[in-house]
Amino acid sequence: MLLINFLQINPRLWFLPSISHQATADESRERCHTQDLCMAKPDDGKTVRVRPGLPIVRRIYPGDRFIPRRHGYNFQAASYHLSTRQLDDSENKREIDYCKQVELLDVTYQREAMRAMMMSQECVPGLSQRRILQTSVELCPRGSNNSATQGRSESETKGKWKCAPRKKRLIKSAEKMLSLSADQSTLSSIIARPIDWSCMDVFVVGCQNGLTIYDSNGTMLDTLLSDIPSVVKWSNDGVKIACTFPSSKELRLYDSQKKKFLWSVPCFCSFHTFVASSCRNCCICWSHDDRLIVTSCSGTLSVLQSSTGKVLQRKHAHFSNIMTLNFSSNFKYLVSTAKDNCVRIHTWPNLTDWYNIEFPTFVKAVAWHPEKSGLLCIGGSKDASLSLWNVNTYAMIDYLPAKFQGCVENLAWNKLSGELLVHWSYAVGRKRHSVFPILANFERVVDAIPLDKDEQLSFLKFNAAHKQLVTCCNDVFSIWNFFGDEKPPGTQCRPLYSTAKVRGDIVRSNWIR
Repeated sequence: MLLINFLQINPRLWFLPSISHQATADESRERCHTQDLCMAKPDDGKTVRVRPGLPIVRRIYPGDRFIPRRHGYNFQAASYHLSTRQLDDSENKREIDYCKQVELLDVTYQREAMRAMMMSQECVPGLSQRRILQTSVELCPRGSNNSATQGRSESETKGKWKCAPRKKRLIKSAEKMLSLSADQSTLSSIIARPIDWSCMDVFVVGCQNGLTIYDSNGTMLDTLLSDIPSVVKWSNDGVKIACTFPSSKELRLYDSQKKKFLWSVPCFCSFHTFVASSCRNCCICWSHDDRLIVTSCSGTLSVLQSSTGKVLQRKHAHFSNIMTLNFSSNFKYLVSTAKDNCVRIHTWPNLTDWYNIEFPTFVKAVAWHPEKSGLLCIGGSKDASLSLWNVNTYAMIDYLPAKFQGCVENLAWNKLSGELLVHWSYAVGRKRHSVFPILANFERVVDAIPLDKDEQLSFLKFNAAHKQLVTCCNDVFSIWNFFGDEKPPGTQCRPLYSTAKVRGDIVRSNWIR
């Protein structure tokens, strides 16, 4: 009786938080959840940024957590998701048929557009659900099309590097096609034509009579009468040309503004009798400030001063002829590949050995990621494989062979979108075919250069702004708009050099940063 009277006198003995305290707790809980999503890190260690969108209200199913809710649940959609995921898992990390993906690009985009329309119109209930067993209910505002936003975020963050992939085919026919005016009989005598494109939209072409400089409209600007060059390389400011001449075993530097050769130095092979008589200098690289030039000859790297041609350092790097030389985006590393089936990464400017990778066959193509330091893509020369390496941590991040037997001839990473352009060559019987897909990741093809499969490219390079792509095939230069008629993901640009002639060459802020 005393207990009953006490409860009647004091009906609210326990503390109950006010509505303001409850709202504050809910807001802090939601804020913490958002911070966790924004700073969520997958296995590869990259930060996932969640785009702000319409709020999602989540209601936990009050039943048993091991029994999925069945009210309003579409089991046909769940079966579709289950079969799709099983198919993706079975094809994951296996040989990819890139040729088939290129042929079915239009069909793939049509299916994606149809699926997005069905999800937005809610034609099939449960098609937009992300889980096969639904233990919670996500209530999105009507007409928000949140599933499409989630799909876009997944496609942009999926993969081992940051990428803003295109949602449809953008590359159409070539904007310009330029034919060289030189004699075809003269051109046929050159086995490998040296070509390079400068940041001024001017390219230099080697021929039997020397060097010829053209502008982007195909107009001949200058002709240099000299020996047959083997390698030509523009400086980063687009003013000077470093070139090698195997007949005279010399390295020369030409100034396009003064229109004369500044200096000429003998090649490394001219000092050693154990090296064969023919010069094997096939690689030239410029430092970021154009003060140093790195060349290779018979497995030896040489660093020269660009102003005087003085040799500052020499290093024996490979046991065979070096085929490629590439600086990383921050000029911290220098990668070299040779016919000894070895890929070596050196630190710059000391040229100390940092990392060595051995392959079954020699490697022709490598590409550094334009933004992430130490991320290197290597193309195989026998199994047509693609491998992604983190040089900073000495680890291979991803590896995927192609379904055909071939060789990766060229690799190019776009700075604006983060998409990877790959040039494969493969044999079908006695014929040699090529395919030029654009990858958002190693498993997904988003576009392709519309070239005939029988054409063999001798040159492929982006311009300084990475909005155009130039290819050379059978002495015909083709200039492509890489993003078609649409604007690229990064639009703000800044010049790399203080000269007033360079405008908008390097991206200051883009999406993949």
